[in-house]
Amino acid sequence: MSGNVLTVLDLKNVPDEIVVEKILSTRNSKLFEVIYDRYADRIYNKCISFSHDPTIAEDLTHEVLVKIYMKLATFNHKSSFSTWMYSITYNHCADFYKRQTRQREEKESLTVELRELASPSDEELFEIKINRLSTLLNKLEPEERMILLMKYRDDVSIKELSRILELNDSAVKMRLSRARQKIIDLNKALFSENIY
Repeated sequence: MSGNVLTVLDLKNVPDEIVVEKILSTRNSKLFEVIYDRYADRIYNKCISFSHDPTIAEDLTHEVLVKIYMKLATFNHKSSFSTWMYSITYNHCADFYKRQTRQREEKESLTVELRELASPSDEELFEIKINRLSTLLNKLEPEERMILLMKYRDDVSIKELSRILELNDSAVKMRLSRARQKIIDLNKALFSENIY
C-alpha cells in the first residue's frame, strides 16, 4: 500500500470486510468505489427483478448504495459483507414493491370512489360528444354557459365559483345542477337517435 495515503487500487484485491474497516477508519468516502465496483451490477439486477423498469432499477440501485454507505458502521461481521448487503438490497426493494402496490391500490380505490361520487348528471354530461357540446352551449343562457365552462373547462372549484359569483356554495351547486340538466335535456331533444 502506497505510503500513508490509501487508494482504491490498494484495496482492489482486499476482502470486503477489510475494505469496510478501511473506509470507516480513514473516513475516506472515495474508498467506497471498491464496494460500488464490486456490487453495483448485482444490486441493479436485484432491483430490476423487483421493478421491471430500468430507470426505476437505476434509482433503486443508487438508493441502496447510499443506504449501504450510510449503514457501514452497523456492519457487525455476523455474516459476510455480501450477505449483509443483499439483505439491505432485498429489504429496500421489498419496501419499494409494497409502496408501489399500496399506491396502486389507493389510486384504484380513489377512482372507484370518484366514479361513485359523480352524479348521473355529471356522467351524462361527460358522455356528450365534443362536437355537439359547442352547439348545446350556445343554446344556454350566458350565465349557464359561463358556470359550466368555468367548472368543467377551467376546473374552478365550488369555493372559488362561490367567491367569483358572490353566492354561497349551495346556490352555486344548484346553478351548476340546473345548467347540467338543461344541457343534458337539450342534447336528448336535439340529438336523440331515431330508432325507427
